Amino acid sequence: MSNDTKPVVCATDLREGSDEAVRQADALARSIGAPLHVLHVLPNALRHHPLFPQLYPQETFDLAALEGRVCDTVSERVAALTGRNVDSFRAEVDTGTPYAVIVRRAEELNAEVLVVGGGQGAAPGTSRIGDTAEKAVRHAHCPVLVARPGPADGRVLVATDLSNSSLPAVVAGAEWARREGKRLTVLYVIGLQVSTLGYGLEIPPVFTDLSADATGEMTRWAEERIDAALRRLQADGERRVETGVPADVILRIAAELPAGLVAIGTAGLTGISRMLLGSVAEEVVRKAPCSVLVTRLRPDR
Repeated sequence: MSNDTKPVVCATDLREGSDEAVRQADALARSIGAPLHVLHVLPNALRHHPLFPQLYPQETFDLAALEGRVCDTVSERVAALTGRNVDSFRAEVDTGTPYAVIVRRAEELNAEVLVVGGGQGAAPGTSRIGDTAEKAVRHAHCPVLVARPGPADGRVLVATDLSNSSLPAVVAGAEWARREGKRLTVLYVIGLQVSTLGYGLEIPPVFTDLSADATGEMTRWAEERIDAALRRLQADGERRVETGVPADVILRIAAELPAGLVAIGTAGLTGISRMLLGSVAEEVVRKAPCSVLVTRLRPDR
């Protein structure tokens, strides 16, 4: 393995919900031959006191000691969850606003994928992702895997609107299915209409009831586009074209297959527009019954 191989970066808060993220990050790193880098962030609540600067040196010393102890805890937990030797991965503890540190370190490390915990234990179809993980998904430049338990033999479901911003998800989903030996389903939902208000801000998608002729024409168009994409990628996969409210259809198909992973794309934008993930992708990330891989079309590519 070369030193310039991009790492799989995993964020953990040392709670049970993050354990699945560690396990999936480990499996992904082994599968693609990448280094594993695990990060824990201590909230920056008592970094310094402006009114009592003389206390800062002692706090700095105490913080360094605390970071060292927490780093040992992270290493022990990762080793227990993955069976790795502590020398075979990198554990790091940093201090600051958790999502901001996670995004910054993923960027500095040039992460291949950032893995965050998706939460578990909530009723199906309800929001299960934590605030830190959701913000990391919104702001990260690299692909983000939101890790949740799923069926071992689950399919890879790619949800695409066949726009440029969704193409990386098709590529990533096809590669994932091939690498893991999973069956691939590529889904297009008729009814997704997105327009912009400027500055990259999107109007939420709305469903439009189409005539039978229009639906048939859209179905043929989507099937041709999906078939062409699969041929370019030399990938075997099932194509599905459904009609309905996009997020609802994606979540329903993911449960029916069942899917072990949903891959979905979103535009790679900067500035204020990075605060919007897109209402369809955001709802899928929050409510999917399995892991979700979010890819972004970067503007420099």
